[in-house]
Amino acid sequence: MLRRPTLQWTAAALLSLTAPSSANDKAPPADLDSLVTSGFAKLETEWQVPGGVVAVFREGQLTYAAAHGVARRTTGEPVDFETTSFRLASLSKPVTAIAALRLVERGELDLHAPVHDDYPSLHLDPRLTLAHLLTHTGGFEDKFLRRLQRDPANLPDLRSYLEQDMPRASYPPGTVSIYSNHGMALAGLVVADAVDRSFPEAAEALVFEPLGMSRATFDWSHATQVATGYRFGAPSPTHGIKTVPSSMLSATGADMVRLLEALLRPEEHDFLDPSTVELMFARHFEHHPDFTGRAFGWSEDSSVRPRRLLHSGGTDGFSSALVVVPERAAGVFVAVNGNAYVWDLVRQILDRVAPAIATRDKATSRPDVDASRLAGLYVPAGLPTDTLDAARQLFEQTSVVHDSKDRLLFRNRTYAPHENDFATDDGRLLAANTQGTGRVLLFEEGEAWAKLPWHADRRLHLTGLAVLFAATLLATVGLFRIDGPGARLVSAAAALQLLQVLGLAGFIAVTLANDGGVLRFEVPIALRALLYGPFVTTALAALGAAKGIQRHDRRVVLAATLPLLWALWLHHWNLLGVHV
Repeated sequence: MLRRPTLQWTAAALLSLTAPSSANDKAPPADLDSLVTSGFAKLETEWQVPGGVVAVFREGQLTYAAAHGVARRTTGEPVDFETTSFRLASLSKPVTAIAALRLVERGELDLHAPVHDDYPSLHLDPRLTLAHLLTHTGGFEDKFLRRLQRDPANLPDLRSYLEQDMPRASYPPGTVSIYSNHGMALAGLVVADAVDRSFPEAAEALVFEPLGMSRATFDWSHATQVATGYRFGAPSPTHGIKTVPSSMLSATGADMVRLLEALLRPEEHDFLDPSTVELMFARHFEHHPDFTGRAFGWSEDSSVRPRRLLHSGGTDGFSSALVVVPERAAGVFVAVNGNAYVWDLVRQILDRVAPAIATRDKATSRPDVDASRLAGLYVPAGLPTDTLDAARQLFEQTSVVHDSKDRLLFRNRTYAPHENDFATDDGRLLAANTQGTGRVLLFEEGEAWAKLPWHADRRLHLTGLAVLFAATLLATVGLFRIDGPGARLVSAAAALQLLQVLGLAGFIAVTLANDGGVLRFEVPIALRALLYGPFVTTALAALGAAKGIQRHDRRVVLAATLPLLWALWLHHWNLLGVHV
């Protein structure tokens, strides 16, 4: 049931209620209250969201703060703005950036000093800096394997985890922006090491305690009165996320109000110098002048004026959003205890408190690109290539087709040459980069795509796999008619190979349908058996081939090559043995 919102922080809210308004002012709080109430009703109807909190700033002042709904359906306990905590997931990243910038301001960290020497076991690029980590431009692949843990109160030591599971870097630092939980986690480790504390302790000392964010924490064992998370109405299990500085923040609405106050009115708080806040909010990386840029810990929406800095957060059972509009000293925070799309509500609020106009400042100097070079197959640029994740390339490929008019057909859109880039009729841009990274890259708003070599075409691989499967099936049937130990050994190898193909296909299907499923936590024994099974299959086939050679039986020898081909295909996709 959707409950009536309860207004908190009444002093600031009452000031806004009594302040005079003009045609240029934002809507009065009563109108905001109606908008937010209807927004939560929609979230409850479409996403079965039980409750949440909203805080709105205009001209540096809190003008609206409300709690909606219930923290737990089982008890009907209402959400309380000051005491109910929400898991904020990736809203952790701006907080980690703030902690880093406090140390930069104090001279204890250097944004542009290489971090390689302090972490030799991570095999980092010597050019990698803290600034790269805070802008997601470290070049790291986006690894999701084993990032979750079932017990959130018993997460591994951050340094130990990164030493074991830090993904490889596919691109030179500062060349491509790939959203990286591990990169921001490394930034958190840099912060923690600078003050010689664990990261949760460092965040407490650098951010939460100075701002009076008394219930905010990165340590699940210290989290209090956390709402129950729900996915489409069903309670969601509480998992830990090992990339703590990127992912494990929990806080109340009141906590986040204190954070926004310090960012929107830095001159009134002895926290961050206004010049440091300005540095954090500045654009430090762009794929293209017309695209979303990267600030330190924030994404930038540069498609509107005034520009907006934003971040979203989502984990099992929770969704959140945080936006600041520096030019208007405006901000919006929304958190709900349900998996939902909250940005429609956020945008409606922004239209009231900080209306913006769309703008496109066209690029003036971009390198010319031969459109024909861009044709081919692409995958998300951050897709891992050195773990089990590599097989995702078979399922996440998309093609670019180049026609006689130099147009590009990409993801069901037609891009025509436009100035030095490509654009659709409705103004959507597509930019390319063929320099500096060793790969052809395409950039859309907020997304980067890397071109694949021709031999990675999934049609080629899946067709070959189907032929191999059919040949193995025929060989299995045919070998039953041949006497001798060689035929029996190869027949057993072929039968095992068929079971491995079916088992792996079934596991992949289930995993894709469940957003990574169990692989987010571990590589299960059943999958390990499937991935190590081809060693047994190959050994049996080799023994059978030796027997076939002794008996000059070419059919047995030929059939014995099939398990070897299967093993080679698995090796190509990091599926022979366990690569994590």
